[in-house]
Amino acid sequence: MRIMGIDPASYVTGMSVIDTPQCLLEWDLAKAARPKKKQRVTVQDAIGRVEQIIDQIVAFYERWEPDHIAIEVPSGHTHRSLGNGKVTHMQIYGIAVGMIIQAMKSLRPGEVWCYDEHEWTHGESKVWRADMVSRVFPEYDMSKDKGLDGADAIGVAWYAANIIPLVLRLEEADTLDAQQRAKQACSTKTK
Repeated sequence: MRIMGIDPASYVTGMSVIDTPQCLLEWDLAKAARPKKKQRVTVQDAIGRVEQIIDQIVAFYERWEPDHIAIEVPSGHTHRSLGNGKVTHMQIYGIAVGMIIQAMKSLRPGEVWCYDEHEWTHGESKVWRADMVSRVFPEYDMSKDKGLDGADAIGVAWYAANIIPLVLRLEEADTLDAQQRAKQACSTKTK
């Protein structure tokens, strides 16, 4: 099972693809230019940056054609004003996450799995997570991942690689159970 992991953001988004829980195929960073200091940032500026990032994510997706996409959904981030305070960091961040999720859902309908960051990280620090990823996947080079966004993309994909098969088996068992109940109901009605 091939899984693409995404750690979304409005400037740098981590991307990874793993095949089975222990095989990292590739990781990379989708980047957009940061505004100059004190430059007023508009919502349209933010959307333009996110569109640049989405183009890079789509190219990465098309290179690997994963079966599933695992996306970290951030929570607990703090509010910070950008420029003259007209557009906040959280507004831009929320726009970015939403746009990236929608873009991925259009590519893999029904196969996008979103995970709250606290669900898969268990509250561990970003440095701890990157260290863990580098131990499991020696091909990951922390020195090339300044913000550790690549590590989180690998981490959420790895988490999903261990969770998705279980969820799919449970769904299959529920379907089989429902089919068996339906057959039993039909056979008792025909008797």
